[in-house]
Amino acid sequence: MNIAAGSGRGAIGSFVINTGALINGLHSIAWSVTDDQGRTEGIGSRNFVVSNADDAAADAPAGLPTTPLGKADNLDGAIAGTRQIIGRVGFAPDTPYQLVTADGAGIRHLRVPEADRVELDLGGPVETGYLVVGEDLFPLPVGSHVYTPSGRFTWAPVAGFLGPFDLIFVTPDGRIPVRIEIVARASGPEHDGLSMWIDSPAFSSHVSGVFAIAGWALDPYAWTGTGIDAVHVWATRTDTGSDPAWGAPGQTSLLATPVFLGAAQLGGARPDVAAAFGAQFDRAGYSLTVQGLTPGVYDLVVYAHSAGTGQWEDARSVRVTIER
Repeated sequence: MNIAAGSGRGAIGSFVINTGALINGLHSIAWSVTDDQGRTEGIGSRNFVVSNADDAAADAPAGLPTTPLGKADNLDGAIAGTRQIIGRVGFAPDTPYQLVTADGAGIRHLRVPEADRVELDLGGPVETGYLVVGEDLFPLPVGSHVYTPSGRFTWAPVAGFLGPFDLIFVTPDGRIPVRIEIVARASGPEHDGLSMWIDSPAFSSHVSGVFAIAGWALDPYAWTGTGIDAVHVWATRTDTGSDPAWGAPGQTSLLATPVFLGAAQLGGARPDVAAAFGAQFDRAGYSLTVQGLTPGVYDLVVYAHSAGTGQWEDARSVRVTIER
């Protein structure tokens, strides 16, 4: 690629494409740029048609077929639920892969911002892939490609591709259904925070010495899964003015030192959360068994850690009274 700095216009890029290396038909091209701080971003994409009358691929189709390739119900094989699927979103080549888990029906769910790029490692060789529209099978979307020997799938959807796209990959181990939802880029801040809740115990409830704290947490902008990779629970003894373990109301005490109760178990089934936020978040539940706290009034604080930002992004609290 050639780069030239025009006076007052910033950097200008150009690239010469030899279409003789491409088969005739519909293709897409996408640009990405990396700055001097190592940040990479996609800056645009286009569809274009190659039509070389004198090349060896002159008889290749000029675009997508208008008739289905078959019926989705006719595909043989069970869902390949044992394959470990990993993936990443964006144009940066050093973006780490993340595990892409399946929902209860065996479908992998992804969210990709429009004009961005998704890459999947399907865990081994793939025989072919299809776009599923209704009950019919079509070729994979324009701009996408699956390298069958390794099972590596890439797609950089061009502008205008929005909504859910149901894909299915046929492998020697069975079928891998993937739903990629392409979402419009928000006009406001890129990340508006996590969503989370404590379901139990209820605020101001009285509990025994052993009880469970449970709820749900998710990142609504996560590209796969819930976007939450850790939930920690802490407890702080609270001065109510009536606890004999304290001095006068308002005084501090060593009992007020926060106590780490543990890391909650993630992945609890939450069909109600999935109904509100999308099937991708059907495993947004968390839970932790709490024990060992002496009787008294406590504020229990639940912290959620974002897999996307690598930081503790949000917290919720509930006050309870622990009885003997």
